[in-house]
Amino acid sequence: MGNESILDRMETPADLRRLTPAELEQLAAELRSVILETVSRNGGHLSSSLGTVELTLALHLVFNTPKDCLIWDVGHQAYSHKLLTGRRNLFRKLRQTDGCSGFQSRIESPQYDVIGGGHAGTAISAALGLEVAARRRGDDARAVAIVGDGSLNCGISLEGLNSVEESGAPLVIVLNDNRMSIDHNVGALPSYLNRIISGRAYGHFKALAKTMLRKVPDLYRSVQKIEEATKSVFLPGGLFEELGIRYLGPVNGHSIPDLVRLLSAARDSRRPVIVHVITEKGHGYAPAAEAPERYHGVPPFDPALGLRGSGRMTFSRAFGETLTELAETHSELAAITAAMASGTGLTGFAERFPERFFDVGIAEEHAVVFASGLAAGGMHPVAAIYSTFMQRAFDPIYHDVCLQNLPVILALDRAGMVEDGPTHHGIYDLAFLRAMPNLTISPRRMKMNCGRCCIGRWR
Repeated sequence: MGNESILDRMETPADLRRLTPAELEQLAAELRSVILETVSRNGGHLSSSLGTVELTLALHLVFNTPKDCLIWDVGHQAYSHKLLTGRRNLFRKLRQTDGCSGFQSRIESPQYDVIGGGHAGTAISAALGLEVAARRRGDDARAVAIVGDGSLNCGISLEGLNSVEESGAPLVIVLNDNRMSIDHNVGALPSYLNRIISGRAYGHFKALAKTMLRKVPDLYRSVQKIEEATKSVFLPGGLFEELGIRYLGPVNGHSIPDLVRLLSAARDSRRPVIVHVITEKGHGYAPAAEAPERYHGVPPFDPALGLRGSGRMTFSRAFGETLTELAETHSELAAITAAMASGTGLTGFAERFPERFFDVGIAEEHAVVFASGLAAGGMHPVAAIYSTFMQRAFDPIYHDVCLQNLPVILALDRAGMVEDGPTHHGIYDLAFLRAMPNLTISPRRMKMNCGRCCIGRWR
């Protein structure tokens, strides 16, 4: 092969099936190189897409895309998907005028991006709808939801999981578990997934049982019938089994042969399946692998030197420092974020006042209702959430904060136009919040003791 580029020869994902294992590994390296070169020049989401290269290749190898639909939750992990689906030239202008969107886009590629996205938690529900629609029209097309572990605790994801078994559709869900959303994951579900990864009791039990019982064929066949019940006892993946979803994994997300084997089994299953894939965020680029949260969304930088701090004061940094300073003299002050402690400038607050800092994961609705409970209990909560994601908490702001006239402060970061495009523009907050009763909009400063709910809105 020499220095010949395999990616240059790729016209459609079907071309993958003609490649040897060695060529697939070379292609994975080429994809990482293009992603790193482009993101370092234009900015973008780096560590998440570097971590899903082999998974993307395996998905396109196993499933018949574009007839089969790949629905990437959020979509910032889908850069390899874009490069493999006819958008390499467009990708060179990632996040630029007339260039490639940073997320899945129906306008950009109606064939391969059947459902667009940019906010977490939508993939399971959307893929389930596509799967049911295909069955209704007598089609054997499949839909696959690729969901990050940070998105799994999102309310919409849980609502989707709750409906999978009842739908009767053999939906395939790929759980891309890198133990992170933007920051490190928090809460019960990530802990549960970690127990699956570290738990070896079921594997040891099954291997021992098979060795012993093969000597007694009739008994072995009987034991096979109760294997699912055994799983629920020994394997934490039994939670998914209880929801009517067959659990497969965990599997090394950087081994193409292992991924192909498990994804093929999921594709051929007649019941819903969740494939638990373990990936490393930033895989293949050491600085991103060592500090994945820092390399999640990046400005242009020199890959040889890595990211360097600009030293300039940003709103997020000023907000976090000010809130930490206020907390020194206001013991009732609490800070809440939805999986974005670093993005909203609250890491310093979390270190200084861990008992008054609450990261609820990707759960904006819960964050706001939780804030209302803290306020009703005598505290002064500040919920710091990106403007675009606060749209999800529209009803809790109205129903649980404003109608009850509680002293909650909502700090909306990233207002206005941002580089990530229409799914992330923070341009609607004033439009929907000005209609709220008992709400004071304060663009420049917060009033700590106003006695009513407030909103601070900054770029």
